[in-house]
Amino acid sequence: MSADIRKLLASVDENVRHDTVVMLARPVEGVPREEAVTALIGALKDPSWRVRKASVDTLLENYNPSEFLAGMEGLLYEEGDAGARNSAIEAFIRLGHDASAHLISAYETDNVDVRKFIVDIAGEVRDKDTVPMLIRALKDEDENVVASAVEHLGTMREPSVLSALVEIIESGDVWTSFPAIEALGNIGDESNIPLIASMIENKLLREPALKALGKLGGEAEVPVIAKYIADNSRSVQYEALDALASTYRKGASGKSIADALKDTYGDNVSEVMIKLAKSTRENVRDAAILFLGLLRDERSIIPLVQMASDDKVSSSIREALVMIATDNPPSLSNITQGRSAIETRFICDIMAEVSSSSYFDMFIRLLKHDDGHVRSYAAQGLANIGDVRAVGELMGTLGDPYEDVQESVVRALVSLKDGIDIDALFAFLKDDNPVLRRNAVMVFGSVGTSHIVSRLGFTLKDDDVTVRLAVVKALASIGTESAHESLLGALSDEDPSIRSAAATSFGKAGVDRYVNHVRVLLADSDDMVRVYACKALGLIGSQEDIPELSDLLDDDNGFVAIAAIEAMGSLGGDEAKEILLGQLSNPDQEIKRTVLKALDDFHAVEDRLIVYLSDSDWATRVAAAKALCKHRKDFVLQSIEEALEDEQDPVVRRAFRDCLDG
Repeated sequence: MSADIRKLLASVDENVRHDTVVMLARPVEGVPREEAVTALIGALKDPSWRVRKASVDTLLENYNPSEFLAGMEGLLYEEGDAGARNSAIEAFIRLGHDASAHLISAYETDNVDVRKFIVDIAGEVRDKDTVPMLIRALKDEDENVVASAVEHLGTMREPSVLSALVEIIESGDVWTSFPAIEALGNIGDESNIPLIASMIENKLLREPALKALGKLGGEAEVPVIAKYIADNSRSVQYEALDALASTYRKGASGKSIADALKDTYGDNVSEVMIKLAKSTRENVRDAAILFLGLLRDERSIIPLVQMASDDKVSSSIREALVMIATDNPPSLSNITQGRSAIETRFICDIMAEVSSSSYFDMFIRLLKHDDGHVRSYAAQGLANIGDVRAVGELMGTLGDPYEDVQESVVRALVSLKDGIDIDALFAFLKDDNPVLRRNAVMVFGSVGTSHIVSRLGFTLKDDDVTVRLAVVKALASIGTESAHESLLGALSDEDPSIRSAAATSFGKAGVDRYVNHVRVLLADSDDMVRVYACKALGLIGSQEDIPELSDLLDDDNGFVAIAAIEAMGSLGGDEAKEILLGQLSNPDQEIKRTVLKALDDFHAVEDRLIVYLSDSDWATRVAAAKALCKHRKDFVLQSIEEALEDEQDPVVRRAFRDCLDG
């Protein structure tokens, strides 16, 4: 090995050693590849994890596995150097299939620790080529190797090993039967349910058997599992809870589970589940909460509501309470009195989902609740019930001081539009409260028809900007020809946000007959109006707009220039192509990246884009790769392959690989 390299790798300065390893990613004068590989393998014994990680990265990204696999295997024998072993294991795992053949050969060793490492690596990679080796490992002389092989085969869900696993279980050896039962559960072959169920009788194998039954079992296994929820062993009890919940997720009926729980605990079942619902073990807690929902016992409601303030369980409790309330709606509404604001919010949210007609009067009352969240849920609930009698009360809350309540009321009125008195809603347009005027407009935007357009158009003269903005959105939503005619007035509104919104509306609607009116905004005094005018013309413009868009490439505001580039890219054409190609020399990297993206749909530009695969800016190199991806010509792919060989940045390398992979 070069004396200089050896000296650098022996430096006391970690940064020097790290940079030396990175340097070896490229050919170094006077250092043959074999010596570079030897140096990198040696660096995997470095005390610094940064150096070791850099060495692994360098080897995997710049050298052929055949050059370093033997050296990597040798590190598995380093008994006194866990860092070197772990680095080698990481490298093997990252190589995946490319290392499988070597691992299969390396398994034939007398070193039991190395055999276990190899089995664990194969298990992590999950390459089916290693399955025969793992099956051989089932008969290894070392129990730890056997146990690991069993576990990994189960994780791989490889059906071809079923007979070997069954043989292990039937042998009666507890040490290997434990992972073998778990493996059968992972593989998912339901034909093994009787064998697994028989293992429950063995106390030492009860836990893995219950876990496997939870994964494989269904309705028929519910009674078998449920009786162990009352087991004297806490761990067995918890495993049974989790397994029973799994059968529900697989399709076992809630009634059969509830009946089995009642058979096990009798009348005290809800009390037992409430206690378990407070467990610190997540799977136990969630299973108990689920069962409280399946039991449909209204005595569980208050304890569940009181626990719901914990974010970790609130969603599970919500599902349980929805089950209870769906079965017995009054059980939830009867407990709203005397609850805290947070608890009342939670209850109202559930009631809104259940949306029983029996909640109608309560929701009407709750529209006047002190808490805004409660009022919002009440409006949602009334919408879900669908009773148009609620329209009058809802219209009375359109001026609520909280915006989220206003939004809920607007959605509710839209949902109940058949009950709306249009004349009464129009009266709000003359109200002194701009909030009422704006929200009335928002309702019209969703329920209105052409006959109200003229009255909405008049509201474009409202002195409140938020009202005028709502009118623009409403007219765009109505989308008729008369609505678009009314929108023209918004293009000359004194407020730039209105002009921007109007331009956007014409663009999204694809209404090209008004393109001349939108084009005027390219010269607007407001920067963002010019931006939105460009975006709109990119959707409804034509080749006639290219010269004016080109003039904006020198705009003082970079956002305007970028919007103009994107618009020209959308409009296409030879004139746009030449202008955009000329902008590739722009010193602004953001402009250059935008141009590259805009050019990706143009033909015959590949030779002009390839040079940017080696740009000094990493983000520009990524943009070039993405633009070239649509031009999958041989010389383009070859250029990306060549750029990949020299590329060091991992983000750029990933972009190059993604393009090559197609």
